[in-house]
Amino acid sequence: MRKMSITNSVTAAAEFLTDSLSAFKFRSNLIDETIERTLADAIRDRTTLEGIVVSENAQKTNLAADQAEDVFLAAKVRISAIHDKMFPSPVQFAKMNKGPAKIRQLIDAHPVLYSKDASKEIATSPRRGQRVSIEFIDGVPRWSVISGVDRDYSRLNISSVGGVAQNAHKNQRPSLLGDSSSTPQWQAGSAVILNPQIESFLNQYIQDLAAAGFTTFPIFVTSGVRTPEKQASIMVTNVSNNQNWWPYGSKKLRTVIFDGLGYKLNTDGTIAKKNSKVGRSGQNKFIGYNTSGPTPVAQYEKLSRVFTRQDLEDEVVTQINANLAGGFAVSSHLTGQALDISTKGINKDSVGIGNIASTLSLMKDTALATSGTNGSAIIELYEGSKWTEQKNKRDNGSPALSFEHLHIRIGNSYSVSD
Repeated sequence: MRKMSITNSVTAAAEFLTDSLSAFKFRSNLIDETIERTLADAIRDRTTLEGIVVSENAQKTNLAADQAEDVFLAAKVRISAIHDKMFPSPVQFAKMNKGPAKIRQLIDAHPVLYSKDASKEIATSPRRGQRVSIEFIDGVPRWSVISGVDRDYSRLNISSVGGVAQNAHKNQRPSLLGDSSSTPQWQAGSAVILNPQIESFLNQYIQDLAAAGFTTFPIFVTSGVRTPEKQASIMVTNVSNNQNWWPYGSKKLRTVIFDGLGYKLNTDGTIAKKNSKVGRSGQNKFIGYNTSGPTPVAQYEKLSRVFTRQDLEDEVVTQINANLAGGFAVSSHLTGQALDISTKGINKDSVGIGNIASTLSLMKDTALATSGTNGSAIIELYEGSKWTEQKNKRDNGSPALSFEHLHIRIGNSYSVSD
């Protein structure tokens, strides 16, 4: 005899109740009881549970009316032993191609939990994907950060997409500014994370561009908000591809990345290739700072295995988080105050050879005007003394380098150098 599912059993039982209100109460009570039993099963004989932060980043929250009291961090957390039995994870939704809006709705269904420790005792606010330990204190679940990040969560795309023409890019090939249109609109890649501040800037920016005479729409946003993991991966990739690329002020991170890739930085600023490379064994891996004394002391872990690219990226993430805790952000992408717009599509085919330089200048100047006094803009891999030869070639019709883009900063809440 085939067993009836719980869902079908509930439906069948409810159909015997002719009163709709009674049927509703029946379902609600049964669901409440199911949740209660799931929770009881999850915490039976356990003092702690494991969870994952599913919100973008934790927010400081004062739990007391007295502002002098300790401030704690609040974050939406998925408690695996409980929520995995109740509804799909945001990662599962992403794999089912549910889209950013559905994923955000699912994230909103998770509870907001407070940190066990006060914020001043937590070195870095956890971001989406951070693993946490859940402890029930007086019956209330509170979280503490433990080592490890779930990269499937940290790479989730939950951003809004579109522009004046909402969702214009769905089911379309990204134009990278190649398909000219006079309708002001922007598009974002599926992995790009945007926030309301960036979206507001973009909506104003495309109108300002159109008013200035720009017609090569849509513009394509290639990067917005970045997690430390995403920032680390981009930095290692870009330095691997081009050792002249380094638009950042952080000397510590530059040393970490170049040394990890096997390059030596000479005192005169030139770069020499070392004999070693990623893959060497016995590498001292940077794991953070000991701050117990008056001066922070770098700590390293001696590896007995092969040093991999993932080791290097983890090393860079550690340094990025240490910088953030000290009030430094190697990039405004980390604070949600920067975005990149592809400029590869501005070429001899789209605007003509004689208009390449003027069009790129128009994009930059308009970005400066739209972003205001706290903003800045630069076309990377095109502007600057290192790229003089490339700029001349570009202005005369040669193709752009593969990662050329307009980097726009729309705020500056952190120092950008360590």
